[in-house]
Amino acid sequence: MHELLEYPEILDLHSFRDKSMSTLSVAQSKNIKLYSQYLKAKIDGYRDIKIDLVRAKAEMISKFRVVAVDSEFMHRITAVQKQTSSLLDCS
Repeated sequence: MHELLEYPEILDLHSFRDKSMSTLSVAQSKNIKLYSQYLKAKIDGYRDIKIDLVRAKAEMISKFRVVAVDSEFMHRITAVQKQTSSLLDCS
């Protein structure tokens, strides 16, 4: 994760194209681009809130349940929503 924080341009696949001439190449190119966008959102979220939501333990995530609603909380929730939205785009 730390390498991707330093070099996020590695995930820039907007011009990626599968040249295999397979009938599935268009669908797979789309899936790869969407997954790349999810990974970018995951990295942005980690940079913002310092929590990897996929690897975080339940206790760490449960902190969201007991904190006061303030600007820090709203910032964290926004980061979680962006990551969740980009993950749902992959399905």
